[in-house]
Amino acid sequence: MNFKLLLFFVSSLLLTGCATQYRAPNDKAKAKLIVDMESDSTNTTLTSIYVRTHDMPDCTPSPHGETLTSERFANKKTTLAPEDIIAGEQFTFTVSYIEARFAQNRSCSFTASFVPEVDMTYFAHFRSLNNGMTCDLKMDDHQKKPVAFTEPEFSCVKSLAGQSIQNRKASILNWRVTATTVPAKEK
Repeated sequence: MNFKLLLFFVSSLLLTGCATQYRAPNDKAKAKLIVDMESDSTNTTLTSIYVRTHDMPDCTPSPHGETLTSERFANKKTTLAPEDIIAGEQFTFTVSYIEARFAQNRSCSFTASFVPEVDMTYFAHFRSLNNGMTCDLKMDDHQKKPVAFTEPEFSCVKSLAGQSIQNRKASILNWRVTATTVPAKEK
């Protein structure tokens, strides 16, 4: 298996863990959330995007499940499928972007909270900027009107190394690579 691909899968597992799938309960009013991602990164080997749900203010996983949606092997511009979310109460989510490079993984995440209205569709526009060193999020509704949201100082998702990171800031994991040569066998 390609070394970079192996590193990417290991990093993805660290980021996703054993997260449960978010499901808005049938007896609750719903809205829809569509997340799109755009990255200006170059020289990446693989990219992924993950959307997690949380309870605030302590960032515990939502009791309705932790993973809203994700896309491994994402393109530079990716739109995820619409997802039902609970309307009429605070909804907190984190968009996390991870990219693999030779001997390095970069990630950036953005946590936001808002109160969705019943039967509305919301668009969360996530951008990874400066080759994965920062990220940004803007939201609007189906009429392209801006949607207000709050954001904590720190993301609800930990870095690849398990550390707290500021919202909008990158986490970089450098891998030590050692090259050795193996003598050829004589025939």
